Amino acid sequence: MKKSDTSDYKKIEQATFNISWKKSKEEIWQEVFAGLTEQEVQPVRKIVSYQPWLRYTAVAAVAVIALLFSGMWFYTTTVVSPIASRETVTLPDGSTVLMNAETKITYKPYWWKIQREVKLDGEAFFKVKKGKRFTVVSKDASTTVMGTSFNIYARNDGYTATCMTGKVKVTTASGASNIFLTPNLQANLVNGSLEKQTVEASNSLAWSRHEFFFTSAPLSKVLREISRQYGVVIDCQGTFNEHYTGNFSRKLTIKEALSLVCLPFGINFTAISTNHYLISE
Repeated sequence: MKKSDTSDYKKIEQATFNISWKKSKEEIWQEVFAGLTEQEVQPVRKIVSYQPWLRYTAVAAVAVIALLFSGMWFYTTTVVSPIASRETVTLPDGSTVLMNAETKITYKPYWWKIQREVKLDGEAFFKVKKGKRFTVVSKDASTTVMGTSFNIYARNDGYTATCMTGKVKVTTASGASNIFLTPNLQANLVNGSLEKQTVEASNSLAWSRHEFFFTSAPLSKVLREISRQYGVVIDCQGTFNEHYTGNFSRKLTIKEALSLVCLPFGINFTAISTNHYLISE
């Protein structure tokens, strides 16, 4: 058998291969990763798309709510009691207002649970249900209570608040003066400030019983009240500085009432017609 010659293999095994690298390992790595852009190595971002109808629905909902609250705020109820008459009003919470002749009140029925407030021009007796703050606002002052009864006279010739039951806070329109009233105490606005005095509270409600009750009241004010309650025109010629004290019933005729008030001061009155009278010195 012929022996294989292994000398060639041994020569191969003993051969040495020398490969020459022209670049370093660091340079090779840099070339491999040089092609990668910043965008390729950034983390993946989630993109969430919102449907347009959702945005429109939200805007519409906000608009409806704003319109609703606006309507609640601006909608008002006004009640007027004409000359020679009275009106009784029941407010949304069950509180009641008895309005004297030639009186107007305004309130917001749909805003009532948020704010109990009545604007008054004239004279009225309030019986307030217990609850959060209740405010009666007039040109010269405001009266605030929680649950009580009181009478307010708020006309061009003066402002008077009288407490019947509970506790009342009266504040001038400017906020510069305020006082607290309990039963049989009265607040009068004098030269922009409030003055407190003790009274018989029921006398302030004489008008609700169809009676007149005056304590040292200017004669001009007395005549205006007679005109208001009887529904007649009374013209005054002259200066009337007298003060009248007295009480009488609305059951008297207009002539009887004028005689009772005018004659003690030597003042004359003349009937121009059935509902028009002239007062002169």
